[in-house]
Amino acid sequence: MFTYKTPAYRGSTKKIEIHNEQNELVGYIERFYSNFFQKSLDFIFNSTFAINVHSYDANNSMVNKIKEEISINTLIKSRWTGTSNNFGNYIVEDKTKFKTNPRIEVTRSNGEKLLIKKDFADRRVIITGSSGEEVALITSNRLIPPREISIKLFSNEIPALETAALHLLFDIRD
Repeated sequence: MFTYKTPAYRGSTKKIEIHNEQNELVGYIERFYSNFFQKSLDFIFNSTFAINVHSYDANNSMVNKIKEEISINTLIKSRWTGTSNNFGNYIVEDKTKFKTNPRIEVTRSNGEKLLIKKDFADRRVIITGSSGEEVALITSNRLIPPREISIKLFSNEIPALETAALHLLFDIRD
């Protein structure tokens, strides 16, 4: 099990520490902006315009990078590209049909798909594999920030730092 605390401000770019069960530092995740224009528009659009996430290991070296593609095609349904040392290259697409039931699909370079979903009035976020089995369960203990997020991995299909980065992206988007 891994835990981290979300910042009160969704647009915050400070590093968030991720700890394991023994309260040892595993790594960090942080939101970043590519340029000042993105940061300005994001401030205007309630911190949901451009969502980019980095994750670092305990030695402060980058492990994962998720960057939003901004174009006319992605104004309605967002799309991100990700590169990871452990997970490989992947594409993240917003598959939400109803705002109350957000869904994000992760497609790896080898064709495997993961679905990140949250149901209405549920504090749990579930990551399922391509065959439908649960890969990870993410829960929050409070509704208002700063929330403590717990990540429970059921398989080695997705590493903890990548799970935390994808959840931060999902949480900000939601």
